[in-house]
Amino acid sequence: MMVDITKGEPIAAQQAYKEELIKLNYYIFKFVRNNSSVFGTYPKDGVPAVLTRPRFSLTAKRIISELKELGDEFLEKLEI
Repeated sequence: MMVDITKGEPIAAQQAYKEELIKLNYYIFKFVRNNSSVFGTYPKDGVPAVLTRPRFSLTAKRIISELKELGDEFLEKLEI
């Protein structure tokens, strides 16, 4: 789930959507924060953000870490 963050949590509209999915018994993977600066810059290099070394702000480093965690969680869910 890619979300916009405020005060360390998804914004209210996205949090409400997430809670609805949980009520319907959908599995919710960890979120990845949306950031146009980070995702808009990396494609120019031709390398996905998750495969690069963080070279921008602390936010960029957090996003790359979140992408790696999401990948790990996805593989774990697949039991690979």
